[in-house]
Amino acid sequence: MAGLEVSSVGMRAVQVLPHDGSLVNAVVDLSGDIRGAVILRLSKSAVLPIASAFAHSSVSYDDAVDAVGEVANMITGNAKHHLYGRFASMSPPRVLTCDLSRTDLGKLSPWLILAFSTHVGEFYLSTSFHDSTDTPRSRFNRVAC
Repeated sequence: MAGLEVSSVGMRAVQVLPHDGSLVNAVVDLSGDIRGAVILRLSKSAVLPIASAFAHSSVSYDDAVDAVGEVANMITGNAKHHLYGRFASMSPPRVLTCDLSRTDLGKLSPWLILAFSTHVGEFYLSTSFHDSTDTPRSRFNRVAC
């Protein structure tokens, strides 16, 4: 990823996103045949070095936060091509700095969390998907921080 050496640290399934108010969360919602969300989660201290590596130059913190949203958008866009016969449209990325475990989105279950490590910090990719007939659309769009 962006010239960074990335290592997989682990994977786990949880019912509620873990409490962590120190993360920057880039959320991309999916709707259509399936409903769900992909969330790229980084510690606030890792946002700037990871975004700078991605941009191959120094960036401001505000630009780094925007870059996190773009990376989440690219990851989700690449992954949605593997839905094999199921349609899903993507929302623009939303970047949130609140504790998602306290929101409706964070309580949606189950979540699959993939953890990764780089020399500049860790990041997490969290996903939750449901058949659109099983989950009301409003569960994904109400995120109040």
